[in-house]
Amino acid sequence: CYYNLFDTACVGQNYNDYGFHYPNLPSGELLLTNIIRKDSIVTLHLKVYPPFNISNTITGDSAVCRNDNFTYILPNADNLAVFHWNVPEGVNVFGGQETPAVSLSFTDEAPNPAQITVIGTHLCGIDSVSFNVTHFPVYNIVIQDSICIGDEYHRYGFDLAQQDSVGLFTYSH
Repeated sequence: CYYNLFDTACVGQNYNDYGFHYPNLPSGELLLTNIIRKDSIVTLHLKVYPPFNISNTITGDSAVCRNDNFTYILPNADNLAVFHWNVPEGVNVFGGQETPAVSLSFTDEAPNPAQITVIGTHLCGIDSVSFNVTHFPVYNIVIQDSICIGDEYHRYGFDLAQQDSVGLFTYSH
């Protein structure tokens, strides 16, 4: 009888299972054979992973406006890892928790800068990386001013043509 077994392990571990004993595993794929009895041969296909680390940085906007959605990504993420995004109060997760990409929005209650962290958990370890995001809340500033008929207006970032009417006018910038 022939048996094929498949398993995974991490570099440096000692493997002791299914009748196989292999100390200090090297990286790569190992094919081990063991004869249990004269009529039984067991072949172990052992995939050995290196220690897990997140070698990337988070990509996304580092300066954002409040209440808009922004996506942050961990590029080239290991597809065998599970990712958890930690965000401070005032930052809302809209999708992507447990994946390498998350959708966030920032409220006025978010610290400035707001540090977002992704923690990756893998068979061969845990690692994390952080990213600071500065958020700019929207402000409404009301400036009251006056000009005379026939004058142009060039103050506070406004450039208005010659005024030819009397009244109360509102301009937004």
